[in-house]
Amino acid sequence: MAHVKIGVLVPTRGELIRSPAHPDFENILRMAERIEEEGYHSVWVGDSVTAKPRFEALTSLGAIAARTKKARLGTAVLLSGLRNPVVLGHQVATLDVISKGRIILGVGVGGGESKNLISEFPASGVEYRKRAELFELGLETMKKIWTENNISMKTPYFELDDISVEPKPVQKPHPPIWIAGAHFGQAGERQLARIARLGDGFVSTLITPEEYRSTLGRIRRMAREMGRKPSGIDSCLYMSVNLNRSGAVAAREANRFLADYYGYTFWGDRWGPFGPSAGLIQYIQSFVDAGVGTFVVRFASNDQEGQLDTFTREVLPSFR
Repeated sequence: MAHVKIGVLVPTRGELIRSPAHPDFENILRMAERIEEEGYHSVWVGDSVTAKPRFEALTSLGAIAARTKKARLGTAVLLSGLRNPVVLGHQVATLDVISKGRIILGVGVGGGESKNLISEFPASGVEYRKRAELFELGLETMKKIWTENNISMKTPYFELDDISVEPKPVQKPHPPIWIAGAHFGQAGERQLARIARLGDGFVSTLITPEEYRSTLGRIRRMAREMGRKPSGIDSCLYMSVNLNRSGAVAAREANRFLADYYGYTFWGDRWGPFGPSAGLIQYIQSFVDAGVGTFVVRFASNDQEGQLDTFTREVLPSFR
């Protein structure tokens, strides 16, 4: 089996599902410490403001950074367009300093078909139909404030008048930006060009190995045409798993957890696999063969520690 980078998503949303009235952040910190102790590549947090209640992503990473030393720390993925890019850039740079250069900024445009995924944009002061434009402008602005001083620029949404933001990130020129796209294997030219132009990595989910291989190839070809180094675009898969000797039990628990997580079902058979570890090892290897270098694993279960134990014992050794 190939050596790949495997990270784990800590349950900043799952803890509120488990105990909505009395969520305990210490459970998340203990899990993050365990992930690092077991030699995983990275610890990840998800994001939403109102759509899927959870502990706030960047605040959570700050606490995790203080309790860990080596693991990379990432967002999978942050809806960066919901935030003012100057403020967000300041937060991310500060996190990179606190963590001594361990931040990976996974970002996505966001949105969807359900009301809760749409309404958090106007609730955050963002016009829904302009979210992609604001997303791209935000990334461009953050790159400027991370690498330049005395910046002046006018946009339809904000104005910078000779401003500088400190501290600068530890990572140079800035923390890697991994952009989400091609979910369900579907991606238009603008979406892929955005990743090729602005991204240091490509993150996808709900995608087959064949779709992933094809999409990554398209992104890297676009990057080459833009004068960028294709191999500079990292590759990542976000996956939801549930490990159990019984496939039926695993699927039942996973689908119940995911329905609580999102408030509705939409994934069909695109997540998983749910069941024995042997099937998951084969599944991961199929994506390694398709070009994936980093995996972010979310456990679709209220028993996060139990799932982590099983994955660490039965799956992780195959990829070290």
